[in-house]
Order: sequence, then structure tokens, then C-alpha cells
Amino acid sequence: MKYGLIGEKLGHSYSSEVTTQPDCTTPGVRTYTCQNDGSHTYTEVIPATGHTENAAVKENTVEAKCEKDGSYDMVVYCGVCGKELGRTSHIIPAIGHDY
Repeated sequence: MKYGLIGEKLGHSYSSEVTTQPDCTTPGVRTYTCQNDGSHTYTEVIPATGHTENAAVKENTVEAKCEKDGSYDMVVYCGVCGKELGRTSHIIPAIGHDY
């Protein structure tokens, strides 16, 4: 097929626009429309962007008591969509009595 310098394909001159923006998990769509005849179109898939990890944050802190362990979670969220990407639980050892 013959292609020109400005997206020409067999007499067509296409312009494009993103008709569906991709997000972290869903692909988007770019639509090409012939400037000479709007009934000639085609689309291409824009890959999903993937998640962007934020720094882990501390959540669900339970303070340790004299005879009882405490705990907390370290959680990683996507900085774009907010989805939880990972969680690890940690134990805070009991602090013992202080007489």
C-alpha cells in the first residue's frame, strides 16, 4: 500500500483523535477519519497505561499493650486510580509491664 507523508493511504487523508482514553487497566481507542470522506474510518487500540505505585502508607495501627501484641498494615495504592496494589501486615510486640 502506498503511504504519503501526512497519513495518506490510497487517496485518503486521515486525521486522528483519541475517542476513548486508556486507563490503568482498560485499553483506549484512537479513531482515524478520512478528511475527504468521513464515512471512511478505522480504529486502533491504545494499550492500558498500567498502575503507578505510590509509596506505601501505614494503616490500621493497633497499639501494643503490656501483654498484647499490636499490629499495622503497610499498603501500596495506585497513584492514578487508587486501587490497592499490595498490603503487608506487621506485628508490634507486646511492650511488657513497666513497674
